Amino acid sequence: MKKYAKILDEKTQRCAVLIDDDAIDESLINEGFAWQEVEQGYDYNWYIQGFAPSKPQSLINKERVYELLRQLKETDYVAVKIAEGAATKEEYAEIISNRQKWRDEINLLQASIH
Repeated sequence: MKKYAKILDEKTQRCAVLIDDDAIDESLINEGFAWQEVEQGYDYNWYIQGFAPSKPQSLINKERVYELLRQLKETDYVAVKIAEGAATKEEYAEIISNRQKWRDEINLLQASIH
């Protein structure tokens, strides 16, 4: 998207962006703001188009681990119901299978994080 932007870091091409284009006046242009293609990075900073850093794979993996742990927590009730005899493994076979897949994926991801 095009916005008025001023480069703050020549190496990374991180820039300051004016969100309200109506606020532009000659003094801002004199301060280095120009109409440029910009994009927002995963870190919420603004960059000149093509320079926004990608989210590191380690961070993507950590986020996935947290999501899988949340799914495990949300289905913990199944283990309790089976342990207390209120349900059978057959009744929850699909959830039990998914839980094992989630644990396996967590183990793989955690190995790649460290």
